[in-house]
Amino acid sequence: MGNSALFWKRFLAFIIDSFIISFICVFIAMPFLNSNKINKLSDDTKSIITDYTNDKISIEEYTDQLNNIEYQFSKEMGIYSLLMIVAGITYYGIYQYKTSKTLGKKIMKIKLDSNNGELTLNQVLFRCLIINCLLFTFVDLVFLVFASSSIYLVASSTLHMIYYFILFVSFFMIIFRKDNRGLHDIICNTKVVNCDK
Repeated sequence: MGNSALFWKRFLAFIIDSFIISFICVFIAMPFLNSNKINKLSDDTKSIITDYTNDKISIEEYTDQLNNIEYQFSKEMGIYSLLMIVAGITYYGIYQYKTSKTLGKKIMKIKLDSNNGELTLNQVLFRCLIINCLLFTFVDLVFLVFASSSIYLVASSTLHMIYYFILFVSFFMIIFRKDNRGLHDIICNTKVVNCDK
């Protein structure tokens, strides 16, 4: 099977798994979230955008107010971030180590394998921390709890840029490398291969 076909199988498995984890975490977090406050933050965002569009506030006021709302929203969603870390390590790490697949990989008939020898728990855990944003989510949560809002916003933006860069580079590596390995696969000495079931 060509590089392109395996890439699309991996990409679809990634989307399926991301949807599954997000749905589970939202479902579990729902009782702990303050929906009134989240709706108010959403309404405040729309109001600020409208004010800026109508030249009622300056770009500095617009940026300051949006940054404040983003910080408040991140605090409200802290439980969701914590659940993403726990669920991600359980699903992408432990479950995938035990079965060599996630549900997305199972549907797409691919599996995770070691590039040499037997797949280890350390390989799978480290891999999921990199490619499934769990390490970045953890560091982001630490900054949210212990840093000021201005430091948190800079750290969060930087972490997201690094993660998306790794994701972008990995996607291109999977497409163009003969062995279909992304940056995370090379770092963790893993590979994704086709399987019959």
